[in-house]
Amino acid sequence: MKKDALPQVAVTIVLCVTCLLSAFFAAKILGYDMGTTAGLLSGAFTESTVIGTASDAINRLSISAQEKTALMNNIPVAYAVTYLIGTAFVIWLLPNIGPKLMGLT
Repeated sequence: MKKDALPQVAVTIVLCVTCLLSAFFAAKILGYDMGTTAGLLSGAFTESTVIGTASDAINRLSISAQEKTALMNNIPVAYAVTYLIGTAFVIWLLPNIGPKLMGLT
């Protein structure tokens, strides 16, 4: 890896950790279930692949089909709400914090 890549890795790590921690703590504070938390995480990352991963994990749980359905129905609802917030955060973070982490300012 070239030395130019390290600042880009730093931006990636900060973005990922920020999204993960904000989704985790928001879910804990607000008492969200696993499905809503998965949707919250997916929206925070603005990444729809989290929906598939969470759905697969929920399907593997040893709970009733009704509980699985309820959890899986919460995922896209939370994703739809938090996607806009996640997108706005990324748009703000990259030009404001990104250059500082990359040593450009």
